[in-house]
Amino acid sequence: VSLSTNITYIGDSAFNNCCKLANVTIPDAVTNIGPFAFEFSGLTNVFIPASVTNIGGGYAAFGFWGSLTDIQVDSLNPAYSSVNGVLFDISHKSLLQFPGGKPGPYSILPSVTTIGYLAFAGCSGLVTLTIPDTVSYIGVLAFDSCGGLASIFIGRGVRNNLGNNRFIDCFSLTNIAVDELNGYYSSMEGVLFDKTESSLVAYPPGRKGDYTAPDGLTSVGN
Repeated sequence: VSLSTNITYIGDSAFNNCCKLANVTIPDAVTNIGPFAFEFSGLTNVFIPASVTNIGGGYAAFGFWGSLTDIQVDSLNPAYSSVNGVLFDISHKSLLQFPGGKPGPYSILPSVTTIGYLAFAGCSGLVTLTIPDTVSYIGVLAFDSCGGLASIFIGRGVRNNLGNNRFIDCFSLTNIAVDELNGYYSSMEGVLFDKTESSLVAYPPGRKGDYTAPDGLTSVGN
């Protein structure tokens, strides 16, 4: 698909579920790409021109792309950037979208402080993920349906609520590890707890067998 050069806005869910879409050329006039605009599409790569200053309006525009391996941004874009095919804001402080089909382990840049809403959603090729100490906030549904994710390491900086569907449908996830110096969370045998280990925050969906909760547990989170 080659869009008309006078288009300035790609609407909400405009190409949603276009699973056979092979390629799209976003013209230089486009300034806004709406929420879920290319969700579940068949694209393998995308190039964002310098004109685009609003992607998704805070919601994922490129989520759940099992075939997407590369997101590139024009070097003159004032709002967004790309590092090794991953979408960031211009300052590299917010990780906005990890390509759903990008394979292998991944260590988040040490400049990142925020992982966005649905940032890793549908990332079937991601195997392990390391979150650095600089990250303090992880968005809702950030790891939704990461089918291949087996292990995740959470640095000492994360402090927001991680119990609200952060790891939903991660059916290969067997280990959630946390830096011992994290003041809000801890890990015991790969299970995520609050720091006092009195509240079970998240149990790895891929973990098999029986489980006996530790003594002192008073609550099981959402």
